[in-house]
Amino acid sequence: MNSLYGIPLSPFVRKVMLTLEYKRIDFTSQPLFPRDPSPEFRAISPLGKIPAFADATLAQPLLESAVICDYLECRYPQPSIYPALPEQRAQCLWLQSYADTSLMSVTASVFFEIVARRLLRKGDTDTARVAQIVAAEQPPVFDYLETQLAPAEFAVGTEVSIADFAIATQFINAKYAGIEPNPQRWPRLSSYLQRLYQLPVINARMGADQPLLIAYD
Repeated sequence: MNSLYGIPLSPFVRKVMLTLEYKRIDFTSQPLFPRDPSPEFRAISPLGKIPAFADATLAQPLLESAVICDYLECRYPQPSIYPALPEQRAQCLWLQSYADTSLMSVTASVFFEIVARRLLRKGDTDTARVAQIVAAEQPPVFDYLETQLAPAEFAVGTEVSIADFAIATQFINAKYAGIEPNPQRWPRLSSYLQRLYQLPVINARMGADQPLLIAYD
């Protein structure tokens, strides 16, 4: 049985879930928080990181969402989420890396302040910090994405790819925090995200998130 470890509201766990669901791969979800102290989880993820993925063929569980998604693509190649053309594949991998790092740094922080603090009862939102992120830290990241996205339905090529899942999952958490790109300033990015949110696999995953957003109230 395929097992995915990590709370689904993690953008990196969600990225793997989108890959599994798009490829119609059966799996069980083990909704563990990062750094869970249980010996069972630490045996799977010694560093306490999520996501972690295990199946019957792996000698040891896989860590890191990009590694897991690449493994799933190799093991279950259809439908593919990586472009066949080398230049498109390279751009796809770059956008995934950018989403996992630069974009994550300006979306995860607002999600933590506005949503996660409430869910986990970690105190009040630091409104000054949120204002700083929105005013000064997010715009350069959004500006770059505005220049990188093709004027088409998907980020790279003519089919959904891991780049789309990587970008969408970060913006989904920002959306849950009430933060979205201004369509006047970032029209291409804003339109692109609205199209992604309507994709059946992403729309269904966002629907599955909703009970979790109130689970700790």
